[in-house]
This record gives sequence, structure tokens and C-alpha cells, in this order.
Amino acid sequence: AGWRPLLHAASLTGAAAVAGAALSVVATKIFAAMLGPAELAVLATLQQIRQAGVNGATLNGQTALVQGASARSGHEQRQYLRTVLLLMGTATALVAVLALAVPGWVAASTGLGAQRAELIRWLAAPVAFSSALVFLSAVLNARGEIGKLAWVQMASPAVMALLAYPVARTFRAGHGGHEGRRRLRGRRRQRRGGRERSADVGHPSRLHEQRHVDVSRPRLGRDA
Repeated sequence: AGWRPLLHAASLTGAAAVAGAALSVVATKIFAAMLGPAELAVLATLQQIRQAGVNGATLNGQTALVQGASARSGHEQRQYLRTVLLLMGTATALVAVLALAVPGWVAASTGLGAQRAELIRWLAAPVAFSSALVFLSAVLNARGEIGKLAWVQMASPAVMALLAYPVARTFRAGHGGHEGRRRLRGRRRQRRGGRERSADVGHPSRLHEQRHVDVSRPRLGRDA
């Protein structure tokens, strides 16, 4: 029957979507358990930055790629895909260079904060990987290879789930190091301020100045 291929394709893509959603939930739970709910806002910002990077790396042209590849065949299709691959590869390289060269500017301009600039460098690899998946998904979709397309759709959330623990551990270690150094600097300033106040109180010239101020201060009560 003609509906069987359609049902088979729908079941494959549906199963891939469900599996991808489950893997995304697992990754989010790992981040929440290791970093706490407060840092999930940082994770959401990183996801938005990654998605913006993927849009720039792929020139936001996944739909156009599918339509263009589907409308061509043979040598013309190969030439079209080669041209698109060259354009997307160049854009992906530019986005990766931006993340690696000026992470502080990217972090500050996106509201992430300059102290988390190192996390922007981590996004270079996921953006390149996601860009490759977008191109591959579009090619498989144009050629009607639904089974392979389903596996490709699960690749990105699977990698995210696998990398969730090491990335969260690295982020927690770096965040803890920043907090520890900040607290240490605060303690040092407090101790230095305490020593300066002790030296001011015990210095003879300071005592003389204090007595002079006390003696020369007018006594309003007696004058009245």
C-alpha cells in the first residue's frame, strides 16, 4: 500500500524526535544537579548563543538547501551541494574564529558577562558540529533517506547528553576558582584595612591630633 512508506517515515522521524527530547532532558538534569538552578540561566544563554552561531554558520539556509537540492539531480545537484558546502564551511570558520579570538567581546555583548568568556570558546566546537549536522540533514532530506536522517537528528542531543557532565564539571571548577579568588582578595583587603586602622590608632601623632581636636572642640552646653 502507498501509505506504508509514509507511515514508516513518520514513525522513524517521530521516534528520533522523542529520543532527542529525552536526551535533551537528561542533559538539562545533569546541568541542574551539578550547577544548581541559578546557573541554568547561564545554560539558557549559552544555548541561545550557540543557536545564533549555528544560524550564522549555516547562513540560515537549511530550507533553501533542501529545496535547491530536491529540484536538481545528477551532476547539477553535486555542483549545487559543493557550492553550498563551500559557503557554509566559510561561514562556520568565521564564526569559530570569532568565538576563539574575541570571546570576551561576545560574552559582554550577549549579557553573559566577561568572567564567563572562557565558555564562549567551548561553543566553537558545538557550532561547527551542528553546522555539519544541518548540512547533512538537508542532504539526506532532499534524497529521501529518512532512516539515516533520523539517526542524524539524534546525534546532536546525544552529544549534548554525553558532554553535559564534563562541561558542567569544568564550569563548576572555573566558577569555584573565581569565587575563591574573589573571597581571598576580600579577606586580604579586610586584614590590610584592619592593620591600617590599628596603626592609625596606636601612632603618637594620631593620638596627639585626636586630643587636640577634643580640646579645641567648643562645648555648647557650658557656653549656653
